[in-house]
Amino acid sequence: MTGLSLDTVLPLVSVSATNEEKIAGLLALAAASPPLLNPDDPKALLQVHATLDYAYLRRLLKARGSSKKSTTDNGNGNENDDDAHSYMHQVALTVLAALATHPEIASSSPVRESLLLVVQSAGTPVSATERSDAIDVLARLVQHRLPDVAAGILASAPPLAAAWAIATPQQKEMLHVIIVASVEACGARLPTLTPLLVRLRQSVSPSDKAAVADTATIRLMSHILDAVPAVVFIDDKTEEDDPLDLAPLITHPLRARGAPLDLHRRSLRLAAAAIPHYSSLLTRPASTWIVVAGAAAVDLAMQLDALDAACAIPRDLDALAAACVVLETQVSALAAGRVPLDNGPGGSEPGADALLTAWQRHAGVVLGAAGAWLAGFADLAVATDLTRNETPQDHRPEWLCPAVQAVARVVCQLLCEGDDDGDDTNDGQGSSDDDEDVLSPEAAKRSTGGRGVARTSSSARARPGRVARAVFPLVLALATTRPSSPSATETQEGQDVVAVPAMPWAAACLARLAASPSGRLDAAAQSQVAAALAHALHHVAAVPGWDTITHLSAALLTALLTTTDGDSSAASADRLARDVAGVAAAYTVAAPAAIAALAPAAAQTPQGREAATAAATVLAYACMALRVVVSAPVHATMTATADRDAATAVLGGVADFAEAAWASGLVGGAQEGDDDDLGNVLHLALDPTAEMVQRVPSVRALWRSVTDMRTRRSMLVSSSPSEAAVPEAFAREAQVLGLGPR
Repeated sequence: MTGLSLDTVLPLVSVSATNEEKIAGLLALAAASPPLLNPDDPKALLQVHATLDYAYLRRLLKARGSSKKSTTDNGNGNENDDDAHSYMHQVALTVLAALATHPEIASSSPVRESLLLVVQSAGTPVSATERSDAIDVLARLVQHRLPDVAAGILASAPPLAAAWAIATPQQKEMLHVIIVASVEACGARLPTLTPLLVRLRQSVSPSDKAAVADTATIRLMSHILDAVPAVVFIDDKTEEDDPLDLAPLITHPLRARGAPLDLHRRSLRLAAAAIPHYSSLLTRPASTWIVVAGAAAVDLAMQLDALDAACAIPRDLDALAAACVVLETQVSALAAGRVPLDNGPGGSEPGADALLTAWQRHAGVVLGAAGAWLAGFADLAVATDLTRNETPQDHRPEWLCPAVQAVARVVCQLLCEGDDDGDDTNDGQGSSDDDEDVLSPEAAKRSTGGRGVARTSSSARARPGRVARAVFPLVLALATTRPSSPSATETQEGQDVVAVPAMPWAAACLARLAASPSGRLDAAAQSQVAAALAHALHHVAAVPGWDTITHLSAALLTALLTTTDGDSSAASADRLARDVAGVAAAYTVAAPAAIAALAPAAAQTPQGREAATAAATVLAYACMALRVVVSAPVHATMTATADRDAATAVLGGVADFAEAAWASGLVGGAQEGDDDDLGNVLHLALDPTAEMVQRVPSVRALWRSVTDMRTRRSMLVSSSPSEAAVPEAFAREAQVLGLGPR
């Protein structure tokens, strides 16, 4: 059709036109040359939209979308009518696709009312051309990211799943983009998407080997779950069923011998996407747990072993991330006792011995491959001082990428959950009791009272001690560097973000390794950790990080308690004095929050206890370190102003915290809610303080000034003296220090 103008055609597609005129007008809009519907001419599109009889357009879509070949009374098919329906159906889709390029038209009520018919057209077993035309309409609509349009597409779950089932590979690629983009555009929640996911799941039967090979469907489900906010969880303690029945879909390819690698990895990818929504999905029964954990372990090791260059990064980062997420989740479930390690009905499930032996082997494979790979990055960490980043804008080096951090997180978790101190002195000659693997069946039963739930460790391939020694510099760097990520918090004035040091998982591993021969902190490392601890204390009010503070201070405390060389040289004392000064000054910033955590309302909450334990651990380190400092002759008289200021801050912090802890009832009593860990750490702070006050005159003088100041402050705040009773367990320290009711 040539020579037609829009002014000529518009009356033919209006509501008042006859059906024959509307057909002619639609044909002209669809086939005119040059085209009358040009995406670059929004004015023309809006004119057609304002005039078009959408009700008639929907009749054309409905006639084809629901029709089959019409038949006469004598049973003969009327193929001419069917061909006419097919042709006009394509014309209607062509016109709608052109109009859909305009965002205002795409969001209009007439177009939204046509969505279901378009989706039905894509799912009707007609010609591939007509299905492609319908999919093209949906693609043009989705590109505008309109929530109402996206929700309308997803609400058509049955025809949308039908369209996916009969689509060609190229059409599936387009539908994949359409569906995932719709989920993201409308912020759909899992309950809304369950009908679609159920139908997609039903199209992939684990008993049908041909269907299981449909990796496109598994990939689509993974990306849908990725796009959904993880706000719908299944409680680990309930027996609520998985509504999508994903566990068999995930585990069947992982169990099958000879399954293609792509299918294997797609299954792990689906597992990683589903875990945030169904936290118990792959932990019950035990056979499911070990299949998934073992598959993730083997796949991660394969990816790392395949790298032929030092510090090379795997190409398939999605596969690497999926293996790490799944492995971390499964290990956490085992450590938390959420995996039922007893025999199932009739002995159908593997017992604890068999499962733990299998996991011991898999964990060793992971530690061997990951430890060898991370060792190269640990060498880079030694050569790169990551703690010198003074501003959030200073980015970490390129090699410290998400892939390295993901694998390091897995290794840290395995090392944290293990009980091997890592001497490795008996390799090749049997293992001593100290080196016994915690995942051996006997050790597992002993450590858990016979329940068989044990923490993870390694196998013969890679002992934790060797791995820890190899990756320790990297763990230290990760635990003490300041992040350049958006995990920090923005100030109210909109100023620069506050960078918080220490990835919590790396700090936890650092505390664990610091207690082993392979992870002893030397003087330089102690100063590095002390600087990170001071930074965390400075910003704990802006970005809560009590757990990280506990781990960093525990690592420092362990380093002091395990030091046997008795180095009291002036250089060593000066270095430790600087460390203590930095931590003490930072603690004064965090002290109000720590004391507030011991208030009656907060003390019984997990967050309050976490803060209290962290503060007590910081004070224990500071007091222990201060005792070492004053033991050196050059510091015994505390003549330096910095030394006196640091000592005053530490002593005042101990006195305030001890009385607040006693008043909270959390320590030293016989109550059910007593926190033994907090009490033990508090003793580690009070014991060296009492010793210094008794033996070091300069400290005794500082203590008197601190207590006098506290007495005057309490008199100003309240006319009545403190009534905090001293628990019997702390009577000796309280008597020496003069703490308690005044």
